[in-house]
Amino acid sequence: MDVRYALYDNTRFPEHLPYARCGHLFTVPGDFPEGIPPYAHVTSQEMAVYRVNGDWEVRDVNGERRVWGTGRRRKDAVNAAFAVIARERRIRAARITDRRVQVLGLEAACPYQVEITGSITLICTPTAIAVLDRTETSGDGPARHHVHDVNGGDPYVIRADDSVTERTTTAGVLHNRCGCAPENAARFESETQALVYARHALTVCHPCPKTPAATEPAPAAGERPDGTPGENAGPCAQCGCLLIWDRTGRRVNDEFGEYICTRRSAGTKSNIHLLAVPEPAEQH
Repeated sequence: MDVRYALYDNTRFPEHLPYARCGHLFTVPGDFPEGIPPYAHVTSQEMAVYRVNGDWEVRDVNGERRVWGTGRRRKDAVNAAFAVIARERRIRAARITDRRVQVLGLEAACPYQVEITGSITLICTPTAIAVLDRTETSGDGPARHHVHDVNGGDPYVIRADDSVTERTTTAGVLHNRCGCAPENAARFESETQALVYARHALTVCHPCPKTPAATEPAPAAGERPDGTPGENAGPCAQCGCLLIWDRTGRRVNDEFGEYICTRRSAGTKSNIHLLAVPEPAEQH
């Protein structure tokens, strides 16, 4: 593991604490070691490594201030500390997983995760729509929005006034037992909780392409052919809302651009919008 050190001097720690007057600081990430499930990650630990009695010693700074490793060389002490931390964190993760399954009756990992993948703020005026880069405020005049055109081009400035509005769009992905483990995702035990969070926290939410339900063939039911992008595709078989063919012409979303079916009833098959099977023609 690549360890980055920062020097510290005799002003870093009070004299009564068990650290040498000078040494080095480094950080153990909260997601160390690899393979620890996200729900078992911890806060990153700041560590100090310093010489004492001719050897090197590693002690944590923010927690118990315990010694995690020693060695003749700094590298040996740090490696020993990482080995102990890795072992203890793996044991802790295994206990958390066992408690989830054996005591709480949950799945080993949180099945639903909502990941924010990006956001963009638009500055809208009666004559233009631009992408916000930064806003510069002034005590003696209106704020200045530094923007660039949605299709590229040189940056320019829009002065804030009553005709100027801001709109932030946040996009994200719903993971449903897909094997992904995004680091900063919100995690939920039930689909209802995940969908409520996605509707309130995101402007647009797409199902992860690795989600089993999302990889099923057809958004079109039965033998219905693919459609023309932007055209009406009919009602959702699960929630009844009007659907539109997306830009690929192979999938459908609602009028807000969402693929997730948030208003479906309990017991329905998929968490994405599905087209209703066309009514068969009457035989005369």
